[in-house]
Amino acid sequence: MMKAAIISVLIFLPALCQAEELFWHNNLQDIANDKAKKSGFHYERQDFSVDGYKEHHAEMRYEKFFGKDWFIQTQIKVDRRDLQSGVCKQKFDLYTYQVMPAVQLSPKLLFGIGYQRLLKGEMSFTQERQVDIENQRAWSANLQFHYSDDHRLNLSISRYRINAHDFSPLSQHETFGENALRLKYQLRF
Repeated sequence: MMKAAIISVLIFLPALCQAEELFWHNNLQDIANDKAKKSGFHYERQDFSVDGYKEHHAEMRYEKFFGKDWFIQTQIKVDRRDLQSGVCKQKFDLYTYQVMPAVQLSPKLLFGIGYQRLLKGEMSFTQERQVDIENQRAWSANLQFHYSDDHRLNLSISRYRINAHDFSPLSQHETFGENALRLKYQLRF
């Protein structure tokens, strides 16, 4: 039964990775190259719904600039996914915060290193099964090469560690992790 829960968790792991990618690489180069460079709070929200599937993302972040090239970004992020289609009913909630200091090494090169921690997380599956993500920690190092306003190359190294609690009759704990090296090329049209 625990194996089924872990398999279900692994099904959602790409969603966690996608959240991580959105989480760490939130237009840091745009922030660094902003001429005004004003410290302050920012709030963003996205909602998507289609035929039994709902997705909600909300993010509040605070940016503080220290001189011309140094800044720190702190975020609280909420990711919710809910699938209610036929026999397949799944729910995924993840509340996280992260701190990422970054330095602009040159006008085209930005380096940041960050730490992410879980505030609350839960996954529910068919047949009333539920898995709580009790703890998620992640480290990430990010290097961005900014060619122009439309071209960007991003290299990131990250390490996850996730503790999950399966509320099945066996009530087991499981720990798993992921090491990832990602190379992303971004082209804007």
